[in-house]
Amino acid sequence: MYQAAVRAIWTGYLESSHRSARWARATAPHIAQFAAARMVQTALEMTSKAAELSAASVLLMQVSANILAAPDRAAADLLALV
Repeated sequence: MYQAAVRAIWTGYLESSHRSARWARATAPHIAQFAAARMVQTALEMTSKAAELSAASVLLMQVSANILAAPDRAAADLLALV
């Protein structure tokens, strides 16, 4: 469900900014990397005052690591940007 929402936002942005399909393909992996960085930040915020890591923060870190390991694949398969 979230993929459809992300895709709709991305398509709307591309149409309103008159960006080319080439630009979109080149930019999508960078967007995935920024999303991963934000998830790392969220995980750090969640655990800043905790005595131990929560399952949610571990999951965020794992997904972030996966995205950063393969941003092209994440842009296509996870975020549906391409």
